[in-house]
Formats: sequence, C-alpha cells, structure tokens
Amino acid sequence: MKRMAFWLRVAVLFLVRSGRVTLVLALMIFTAVTALVFLSSLATGVNDAMIRNTVGLYTGHISGANLPAALTPETLQVDGVRRVLRRYPIPGMLRAGSHLVPVTLVAVAPAAEAAMTGLPRKVIDGRYLAPASDQILLSAYLAEQLGVTTGSSLFFVDGRTQSEDGFTVSGIYRTEVDRLDYGVAFVAERERDADREPWQAAIFLDAGASPERVTARLEKRVPGDAVFQSWLDRMPDLRQLIDLNRVSMNLVTLLVFSVVAIGVACAFVVVVLKNLREYGIMRSMGVTVGDVACLIGAEILFLSILAALGGVLAGGLIVGLVAHTGIDLTVFTSHNRYFTLSGIIYPRATVYALAIPPLMAVGFSLLAAIWPIALIAHKKVADILRMV
Repeated sequence: MKRMAFWLRVAVLFLVRSGRVTLVLALMIFTAVTALVFLSSLATGVNDAMIRNTVGLYTGHISGANLPAALTPETLQVDGVRRVLRRYPIPGMLRAGSHLVPVTLVAVAPAAEAAMTGLPRKVIDGRYLAPASDQILLSAYLAEQLGVTTGSSLFFVDGRTQSEDGFTVSGIYRTEVDRLDYGVAFVAERERDADREPWQAAIFLDAGASPERVTARLEKRVPGDAVFQSWLDRMPDLRQLIDLNRVSMNLVTLLVFSVVAIGVACAFVVVVLKNLREYGIMRSMGVTVGDVACLIGAEILFLSILAALGGVLAGGLIVGLVAHTGIDLTVFTSHNRYFTLSGIIYPRATVYALAIPPLMAVGFSLLAAIWPIALIAHKKVADILRMV
C-alpha cells in the first residue's frame, strides 16, 4: 500500500513538472467530454421532441380502439394516465354540390381536444370547432376536393344508417401527416354520439410514465375486444429513428475518444522520451517494469479523471442553461412530420449522457498508456542510458 502511495505521489509530481503537456492533454479530454455530454443530451432532447410532437398532435401516447359504449373514460384512468380523450369515428361520405368524397367523420369534445392536442394549432384558415355546434373541421386536401372554404355548407351521409346531416365549415387545417390530412374530418361531439359503438381513445400519459406498463394495465382493466397500442407499437419507424440516433451518438463518442486516445498516447510518448534519463536511472536502481507501468498509468489516470470530471460539470452546466430556453431548429424541421408542432429542442441530461463520456475518456486514456509503457519495457537499461 505504501509502495502504491509512493508511485501515486511521484505521478502527481511528474504531471506538475510537465505542466504544459499536462495542461494540453487535460484541455483535450475536458473539451471532448464537455462536447459529448452536451451532444448526448441534445440527442436525447431531439428524441424527446419527436415523441412530444408525434403524440401531442393527435394520437396521444396510447391509442384505444374498439371500446364499448358502456365504458367511460374514467375507467381508463390507471396509474400513469394523465387524461383520456373520447372520439367517435363514423364512416361515410361528404357531399358539397356535385362533389362527393369518402371520409371518416370523428366526433370529438372540442374543449378537451384543444387542451391536450396540437391539432387546433394547425388550422390555417378559420377556427377550430366550437362545442355543441354543427361545425366541421376539414383538411386542406378535403376542402380542395369538395371545393369548399371556411363558412361553406356541406352534408355528411352516415355510411351505416344512410342518414344525412348538414354542417358548416369552421376551419381548414394542414398537418403534413397523411393519416390526418387525407380522409378524416372532425365535428363536435353530440349527445347521440354516446350510443354509437365502438369509440376510440387518445390516452396521454404523465411525464416519465412507461407506455408499455400503462398499456399492460389497460389491457388487464378492459378485457374483451378492446385494443390498446402505445406509440412504440403504432410507430415503429419513429422507434427505429430514435434507436438510430442512439447508435449514431455511440459511434460519435467512440470515434472522438479514439482520436483523443491517440493524442494522449502520442503526448505521453513525447513525455517519456523527454524524461527518458529519469526512467533509465530508476530502472538501474531496481525499479521494475511493473513499477514504471504503474507510474505512467497513474499519471494518465489522474489526468483523465480530473479532466473528465471537469468536462461533466461543464457539459452539465451548459445543458442546464440551454434547457431553459431550448434550441430553435424550426428552419431545419419545418417539413418534418416528427416536428409538426414545434422545432424547439430542449437538451436533457441523462445518466447515460453524464456517465458514458467520462468513462470512455478514462478507459481510452488508460489504453493509450500501453504505447509509452511498451516503449520503456522493450528497452534495456544500458541502451536507455546510452541514449541520454
């Protein structure tokens, strides 16, 4: 133990004496860790934004289908559920003059929808639905197909009962999401809609709630033909994109610290060559190769740990400052369906973002110690002394 403490003390002295090299290497590791902590947090923020935009536009974190009329939204309020929106899909045809278009008319509660979804913000002409009204909300595509504008009248023919209802166009929206922009229209929920089966649910979760766990709870609570799907199952493309972001971030981290490790190794080789006389004298005094390896390893370990911790603190501070205002990337995401509501990214520091960069910095730095250690180990003491 005393021997180890001695070499650790010597390692600190060597680092202090090689002040310029120590500072450059520490700055290199510090900068790399700081940048990667921020980039990892930013990647997490991008994933959060894609999920937030996708589920917040209309669908919610979990979609429920085939729900019986006797089932109330309160029944679906299990642990982790923030709110349940009830919707009644009605297949049929929209008619305006000689124009006829097949649609699924969705009866909704306008106030609840406006409070929880982003669809009202996508209205480009007119306004969103008023509660208990004979208004209809159309997509820009349907409005063009029917040849109507805000304030126009049209009729809906129920595909099941063949009954006909008249509506006035309250607004026209565009989301850039095919599922909503083609073949769907919205009207305000009426009392008679409660007798229609089945109904659908958009289920919004509390922050941090697991969609898989909540879905399992809902399936246990509502047996029968009811179907619940979380966004993870409903949107495998988004799930793959998030996984791709994580893999890409891991590759970037690996590449960055590979370069840093090469820099550390080269710098320490220079330090070893500069102090070759001291190492030769130590070897002639009976210091073993293991002791030399311990000395060089301790130098790199001290340096990398201190620089990495400083990088974590700096990176976390930057993330904390930026997270309050966010980074507006609307210019680069305006046509991306995963950023249809907002292009603002809020970086979020996770355990992964704060732990992986410093651990990789220390690990790769220790690997970098192999080169200078091997340089000393493969030279005989007499050769080292003759060289100096």
